[in-house]
Amino acid sequence: MEFALALKLEATFTKDEILERYLNQIYFGEGVYGVQSASRFFFGKNAKDVDINEAALLAGLPKNPRGYSPYKYPQRAESRRKIGVSAMLNNGVINNRTYDSLLKNPPKLQPRPKTTFGGDAPYFAELVRLYVAEKYGEDFLYRGGGKIYTTLDLDLQRIANDVIRTSLDSYEKKWKSLKPKYSEYNGGEPKYLQVALIAYDTLGGILAYVGGRDFQHSQFDRVRQAKRQPGSAFKVFVYTAAFSRGYSPGDTIRDEPIEMIDELGRIWSPKNYDGKYEGLMNLRRALALSKNIPAVKLTLDVGPSYVADIARKMGITSDIKPYPSMALGGIEVTLWDITRAFGTLMNKGKRFNPYFITRIEDVYGNILEENNPSLVQVLDPNVAKMTTYAMTYVVCCGTASNSSAYGWDNSRIPAAGKTGTTDDYKDTWFIGFSPYIVVGVWVGYDSLRVIFHGATGSELAVPIWAKFMVQAHKNLPRKNFDYSGPFVFVNICQQSYKLANGSCPKKALEMFWAGKEIQENCDIHR
Repeated sequence: MEFALALKLEATFTKDEILERYLNQIYFGEGVYGVQSASRFFFGKNAKDVDINEAALLAGLPKNPRGYSPYKYPQRAESRRKIGVSAMLNNGVINNRTYDSLLKNPPKLQPRPKTTFGGDAPYFAELVRLYVAEKYGEDFLYRGGGKIYTTLDLDLQRIANDVIRTSLDSYEKKWKSLKPKYSEYNGGEPKYLQVALIAYDTLGGILAYVGGRDFQHSQFDRVRQAKRQPGSAFKVFVYTAAFSRGYSPGDTIRDEPIEMIDELGRIWSPKNYDGKYEGLMNLRRALALSKNIPAVKLTLDVGPSYVADIARKMGITSDIKPYPSMALGGIEVTLWDITRAFGTLMNKGKRFNPYFITRIEDVYGNILEENNPSLVQVLDPNVAKMTTYAMTYVVCCGTASNSSAYGWDNSRIPAAGKTGTTDDYKDTWFIGFSPYIVVGVWVGYDSLRVIFHGATGSELAVPIWAKFMVQAHKNLPRKNFDYSGPFVFVNICQQSYKLANGSCPKKALEMFWAGKEIQENCDIHR
C-alpha cells in the first residue's frame, strides 16, 4: 500500500513539491507543525532565513520531536545536530573547513516561547487542523489569515487537564504496579498509563477534549482513533432494547449461573464479575450492580440483532456482531461514539451529530462555513427516559456510587451513567450525563496489557469523571431529568419484589410502564 501511494505521489508531484508538503506538515515537537512554524519557534525567523547550522538542528527533530527537544534535552539535540552536519560533509554539501566551524559553533536558540500548538487543547486543535486542511487546503490554514470559531469551552478544558494530571499522578503513586510512570518517559512511543476524555453539550458541541496524557509524547488520538472493548458499559444498549420491548426497571429476573452454546459451537458459561449471584432481583438493581447474567438473558430474550440495531441507532458506528456475548462488551468502540450514544439518552432519544467548529471566515470576514446543531429522533423518548431513570441508580447506589466521595451531589443535579471494565482488566470506562452535558472517560494502556489485577471503571474512570463534573456544574442551577410519560411508580418490597406492605423492612419506588406494573402483594412479610 505504501509503495502504491509513493508511486501515485511521484506521478502527481515533483520531488520538490513532495518535500515542500512534507516540511509544511511534519511535527517538530513543542506543539509545533511545519518548518516555517518551527523556524519561528526555535530561532525567531522565517524558514527562508535560517542558516545551514540552524537547518541541521531542525532536520534532526522529526525523528523524535520530544526526545530531541533542544530546550528540554540540549545535549541530545546537539548530538543529533552533529549527525546532520556529518551527513552534509559526507554528501559533499559542505567542505571540511565549514564542517569544523559548524561543530564548534552550535546555533543559538531564542528563549522558549510560552505558547505552543493547541495550547491547553492540542488534541482538539489537531482535530480542527486536520478538518480545515482537508476541506480548505494548507494555503488557507497556514497563510490564509482566516478565522476559525470552535465549540471548545476553555475553562472546562483546563479543568479536564488539571483533573486528569492530578488523578493519574495519584494512581501511579497508589498502585506501584503502574509502570513505567509518566515521569520516567524517555522518548519513543509512551508506555505509561493513558487516558481519554470528551465532553459534549446537549446539541453535540465538543466542550472539552483530551486525546491522551501528553500530545508532545504521542499525537495518537485516543478519543477518535482508539477502538477498545467497552465492557459492561455496553449493557446500556441491552437495557434500552429491553425497555423498548416492554420491560420495566421494576420487572424481575433471576441472577443465576447459565450455560449456552456460543456462536462457535462451544459451551459458554458467563459469570458475574464478583462470582456472586443474587437469585431474584429487578432490572434496575441488576443494571446498577452491573450483573452479567441478567444482561445476557435480556439479550437472548429481545434478540442480539435487536440490541445491535439499538446501539447503531444511538450512535455506535463500529462493527457489531450480534452474538449474546456482546452484552458483556465483547465488541470494540471509540470513546467518541459511545459518549455520543449515551448523549442520545440525555436528549430523550434524539441523537446529535458531533461538531467542533461553529463558523469559519476568510481574511475578509466572509463566512465560508457555519455549522448548526443537528438532532434526529432515533428512540422513543419514553424509552430513553426509562433507561436514564435506571442509570441514575448506577451513580447513586451502584458501581459509580463512589462519585459522591469526589464531591458529586446527585441530589442537587442528578446524573446517569455506566461503568465499564473488561474481564482482563485492560480497559476501564465511565460514561455519564447530567441534564446539561455528557462526559466519557477511558483509562488504560495503549498496548493491550493488564492495568493491574482488579482494575475497574469505578476505581480509575469514575474519579476523573466525578471531579470534572463537580467543577463543570459548580455554577449551574438545580435541574432534574424529565420522567413525565406513561409511567407509574410503585412501592415495592426489596426482598420479594412485590407490592410492599407495612411489614416490609426495605421498600423502594420502582418504575413500570403504566398498565404493566406488578399486582401481587408481598408474600414474605405479613
